[in-house]
Amino acid sequence: MKLVPAMIEGLKNSEIFSKLRNVSGEGSTTALPADLLDIFGQFLFFWDFSEQAVHAINLNYESSGRTESEYQTLLLTSRPLGAVTQLLVSPAGQRLALIGPGGVTVVELPARWGKHGLYEGGKPRLTCTSHQVAERFFLCTKHVQVTKVRWHPESAGDCHLVVLCSDNYLRVYDVSSDLQTPSQALPLGATHSASLGGRPGSSFVRSLGEVAVSFAFGNRPPPPPPPADGQDQQKEDLREPLPVYILRGNGDIYITCINLAASRERFQVLGPVAMHPAAEDNYGTDACDLLCVGGGSPAVLVVATPTRLYHCVVLDRPADEADDGVASEASWSRYSSCLSLEPAAISLYVYESVEPDMVLAPADDDDAMTSPIRLHRDPASDCRYFCSHAAGVHAVAMPLIAALERFASQPETSDEPLGEHPCIVEHLVSTRPVSSAPACPVIGLSVIPHPLLMVVLLATHEVLLLPLVAKFRPPAPTLAEEDESAGSVGPAQESESFSAHIRRLLERGDSVPVLRAAAEPASSAERLELASRAAHRLRTEYIQRQQLARAALQQQTDALRRLQQQQLSEAHQLEQQQQRLHSRALEIVDRWRQLEESHRTLLDRAETVFRRCQQGVPVLSDAERAVSRELKELGDMSELQARLDALQAKFDYQKRQVSLQQVNEQRQDQQLAALSSAQRTLLKTELAAQGDQIAALVQTVLAARKTLGV
Repeated sequence: MKLVPAMIEGLKNSEIFSKLRNVSGEGSTTALPADLLDIFGQFLFFWDFSEQAVHAINLNYESSGRTESEYQTLLLTSRPLGAVTQLLVSPAGQRLALIGPGGVTVVELPARWGKHGLYEGGKPRLTCTSHQVAERFFLCTKHVQVTKVRWHPESAGDCHLVVLCSDNYLRVYDVSSDLQTPSQALPLGATHSASLGGRPGSSFVRSLGEVAVSFAFGNRPPPPPPPADGQDQQKEDLREPLPVYILRGNGDIYITCINLAASRERFQVLGPVAMHPAAEDNYGTDACDLLCVGGGSPAVLVVATPTRLYHCVVLDRPADEADDGVASEASWSRYSSCLSLEPAAISLYVYESVEPDMVLAPADDDDAMTSPIRLHRDPASDCRYFCSHAAGVHAVAMPLIAALERFASQPETSDEPLGEHPCIVEHLVSTRPVSSAPACPVIGLSVIPHPLLMVVLLATHEVLLLPLVAKFRPPAPTLAEEDESAGSVGPAQESESFSAHIRRLLERGDSVPVLRAAAEPASSAERLELASRAAHRLRTEYIQRQQLARAALQQQTDALRRLQQQQLSEAHQLEQQQQRLHSRALEIVDRWRQLEESHRTLLDRAETVFRRCQQGVPVLSDAERAVSRELKELGDMSELQARLDALQAKFDYQKRQVSLQQVNEQRQDQQLAALSSAQRTLLKTELAAQGDQIAALVQTVLAARKTLGV
């Protein structure tokens, strides 16, 4: 955990940001938000407009104390055409895309090696190969501008760039082979051929909002079930093309597909997609950005307008709409006056709309502030995204996505409702607390996955690092939840724990953003309004919630104390009852012993009485008859007596022999004890010599027998 403070302090005090903060050149601030910062792995990339170069900071290397240069500067062999409004790293981190209205520049990142994995071993300045995408096209057609650019997420070589231009064309470029000619070009509607007043820049389609302003890659549809007969196995390996959702300025959404494996295959543009429930203004007439969030099915689209965010669930088109030819023709004539488009097989259900607070303390006589909004994915969670604008940064968590995934995973026979899941909006950064404050837009936003930090770059080149604490976390599936059947939830699981209740009481409804204004409020009334709002939020979001939590804690403490006293009283009663039971058990043991002795005495008396009664019976019993028969079988007892006398005599004789042997052994021991040690040694020697002589004689006799053949 020591890495987080070190990284925060290292980036805040970074040499490059301190240097850029002191630069006061033209174009240092812009009225529109930009996205000049991106993070891939352990590197942070951002575009330096003054030096016309890309700076790369190794975040892991930044958090460890070092004396070398704090950043690497990547110089370009070919500078971008015009201003740069976005920096985008490819999915595999091999290339950078510098995007601006005048064109796109692709930068080839060099190799990395060394201890910390820096580019070219850690050189402070190095030259990178850069190329212009469709340079001749953008130079010859000045009225065509780049609207939106994204890397294709499933490019095998990390080289396919998808470019949306203001001429209503979606082009796919393979930057590894041909930068001038697109491999695919999809017309999305009418072009600038119908101009107003002979000026190419102002056209009927643009004034009507029929120009595409953004696009987003959707989720891949689930694969079809395998065939039962086992045929067409090769077709199973073919993946469906990735869907692409296209947003027009009037709020219409279209859908098409891009297949990189078959570049000559051209898919139709289907739409406009019907949106439910219907709205008179078509949910805004000035759409600016589109994002597909969630990793499962169904997909969820986020449509951004300068004032609102719309969360739309992608569903299949109802059958009644598909059969209604009149409605389809009316929709075609209304939305596509210059190009014939097929109706889409899907529809959008607008689940909710969100209006983020652009200004903390708006003036009563001013209109609501509007600003183009950029949407950013959260790499750490599929249920959250970020939006940046000229007034700051908002984070939006969507519990709906987790609920949809659970709902889609349930069997078709389940009748569990989806429920309501409103989104959670957090105001993270406010760069314009009052409406009269000068603009200080966000020009860079990205997220460090490990540790989870948001990096925000302002137009003043101030870096903000905000730890991200999610108010909503999707529940992780467990084995117990997978095994148990639906509806088997016990009452213990249904009840809310006290800690969760306290967290719910302390949970703030409104977030408190970090204030980073370009200048302080000019008038005292605005300052007073800002201070009043801060005090009101402090009372409502902090003090009142803490008082409610304190009251809940006090009630819980009193209840626990009463429960403790009751349990202590019951424990005392149980101890007394235990003592009584112990005394009773001792009495029962003594009584049992007395009964056992009485039982034994009664048994002895009963046996005596039974024996005496049996003796008085004149008739023999069965046992007596058996003994009588055995005695008769034995015959004359004199022969047995003679045998017993012989055995007794033999026993006496053996007893006397054993006694004599013991006496002889004692005498021999006494004689041996009378000999001296020298005599005993000499005797042992003589006995050993005689034994050897006897052994030699035995050997001689055996040899003679062998010789004589005896």
